[in-house]
Amino acid sequence: MTKAVSEMSGPELVAEYNRLSNGAKPVKRFASRKVAMKKIAELKKQPSTKKEAKKKEDKRSKIGIEFNVRAGTNREKLLETLHSNFKKPVTKRDILKSVYGSASDENKGAVQMVMKGLYFMIDKGKLPYKIVRDRNEQKETTFGLYPK
Repeated sequence: MTKAVSEMSGPELVAEYNRLSNGAKPVKRFASRKVAMKKIAELKKQPSTKKEAKKKEDKRSKIGIEFNVRAGTNREKLLETLHSNFKKPVTKRDILKSVYGSASDENKGAVQMVMKGLYFMIDKGKLPYKIVRDRNEQKETTFGLYPK
């Protein structure tokens, strides 16, 4: 029967960490017991098999995988909104609702930062998309995801 991590001595914590790290550079000691327990907990949360890693990836949307964004992030929500309206403009108000749940003006700056991140990802990853910013007839700012 194995001991609980909270009951292990320093050398036992080091041995447990090295056992869980699967060939990563072994550690000789930790700065503190708290650090050791945190690192071991992180290793236990990581998927240990390819099947578990695949399950995590399946939670991401198809466009999220293409852009390599994490599941559930604001960037993925923005991407899904733009992709579901592919080749169509989406108002900034609708983007705010889909990403933050409300069209409050206090989130305009935050959504702009997420949008800048998408511009960067398109350029850096040489993705076959472009984001077009425009105004509609009601003078509202719109964004659209289009092919290059």
